[in-house]
Amino acid sequence: MSKYPIPSPAISANIRHKRLQKRHMLTRADENKSEHRFQEAIQFMPIPIGIANQQGQVLLHNRMFTEAFGYTLQDMPTVGDWMKLAYPDKLYRQQVVETWQADLEIALKEGCRHATAHFIRLPAKDGRLRQVEIISQPVDDLNCDHF
Repeated sequence: MSKYPIPSPAISANIRHKRLQKRHMLTRADENKSEHRFQEAIQFMPIPIGIANQQGQVLLHNRMFTEAFGYTLQDMPTVGDWMKLAYPDKLYRQQVVETWQADLEIALKEGCRHATAHFIRLPAKDGRLRQVEIISQPVDDLNCDHF
């Protein structure tokens, strides 16, 4: 005979449920820590970086991006907002967008790690024009641009 009584099926199910909840919480904490570490690493990269999702929401700009161009996430919460700031000339913006989309499609189709690099003119927030090389890299459901 066992020292401990056998728990009822309901109690056993409750214990399993609590264990799963705890495991889920620990996994979530690890994911949050990993996400935080990733964002911190991006912030200290020595090149300007911007990351957006497929819905066009800008998720992140690193410090170097803000230093180089002067823009913050508040200035451009969406890719559309960024395009208007970066390419105020509507015709030039249209050319850049078409080229960028075509390059990304080719990169995805051919399994390339990134789209073709292009040299473009970007106005900083202070009005100065910057000639930069931009490379777009699709990563899962994100698009990462480095300048």
